[in-house]
Amino acid sequence: MRRGALLLWRVTQALVSIAMVVALIGAVALMAIPRATGVKPVIVLTGSMEPVLMTGGLAFLEPLPALEDPTAQLQVGDIITFRSPKSPKNQISHRIIDVVDGPEGRAFKTKGDNSQQADPFDVPAENVVGTIDFHLPYLGWIADWMRHRESFYVLVGIPVAIVVIAESQKIVRELRVMRAAAQPVLRTLHRSFAVLAGGSANPHRSFRTLTRR
Repeated sequence: MRRGALLLWRVTQALVSIAMVVALIGAVALMAIPRATGVKPVIVLTGSMEPVLMTGGLAFLEPLPALEDPTAQLQVGDIITFRSPKSPKNQISHRIIDVVDGPEGRAFKTKGDNSQQADPFDVPAENVVGTIDFHLPYLGWIADWMRHRESFYVLVGIPVAIVVIAESQKIVRELRVMRAAAQPVLRTLHRSFAVLAGGSANPHRSFRTLTRR
């Protein structure tokens, strides 16, 4: 029973450690690889584009190309990310439902897939940041959690704690084995002292007797 519990504990340690390491590597790769290719991961905060872009998901934003007219390739059906005309600090990702070329330049009419009505404004071409290439559900919450220092400590600390506990247990077992292996030697020394001291069962007393002689 004890051996089975020990085996289960070791398997659990290994699985948790592997899961944590894989999660850490995956999170780093998920954030680093797209950035290296110019794609920017963004967290989906609202459900206006569900079910295409799920709340809490991770969408990947590809910036517009460095062309003379970077919005020329955009067409109806594309999902674009743009700075809101009403609040430029906020970015919105909605689908293009119409392209308007007017005297003031190109603009886009947009709408969320989960909305009944189109957005109450036209999006100027200069407000467009990029297009959404693909999306991974639920990973946005994980990415947001990973941005906090405390979360990083937890993700790294748990495998480290498991390794420390496992190594401590191994050291304790090795010490017990060494102690058990030393018992016959100690008993032999005890008998030797007893014989030399004339049959005394106490090795310390035997040593004192020998020194007096």
